[in-house]
Amino acid sequence: STPDGASVTLNGVKQASLTPFANDVECKLHKVLLEKGSLYWEGTINVAETGAKLEPKLMPRLALVTIKSTPLGATVQCLDLPTGKRELGLTNSPIKLRLEPGSYRFLFRKTGYIDKTVVKKVLAGESPRVLARLSRAPGFISIDVTPPDAKVWIGPHPVPPSKRKKLSRLPGKFLIKASKDGFISTSMQAIVKSGETSNVRLLLE
Repeated sequence: STPDGASVTLNGVKQASLTPFANDVECKLHKVLLEKGSLYWEGTINVAETGAKLEPKLMPRLALVTIKSTPLGATVQCLDLPTGKRELGLTNSPIKLRLEPGSYRFLFRKTGYIDKTVVKKVLAGESPRVLARLSRAPGFISIDVTPPDAKVWIGPHPVPPSKRKKLSRLPGKFLIKASKDGFISTSMQAIVKSGETSNVRLLLE
């Protein structure tokens, strides 16, 4: 075998010798498994009365990797594959991929969610799972209030003047309130979307 020094399993029975290996066997079809570390070869050899010779090249034993995301519908790249093979598709259903042993980086992307990279060590012959739980990307609230020294709240939380231009919030609906002594209080609902800025203008009279 290439390389030599592989263990030999013949018809399910492991042999005492390593390759190069020779033995007397029946004239029939035999199942052969050669293994050396993460390398292997598996196949058959038909032995006739004149004998038979087998010189296989051992190959890396591949792992079957299953890739998922929560939520579904993320695009996946394997950053450690050659250019042109990195795009693995969408996780609308589990992606299955055969890989040689090694460490791999999987990049998950979905609109409205924060990109996530998952590193997975893949071992020969295993069936590992790669699962990415994506977090919603925040949006922003920009508050402009007149007069500028009015007090402002988002829900029950006060917002100081220094933080009113760009407040990070997860997507959702928020009630913005403003008040000042001698003025009529006012409020407005802001709808925050991932990656977008909701502009709120409050005028006290």
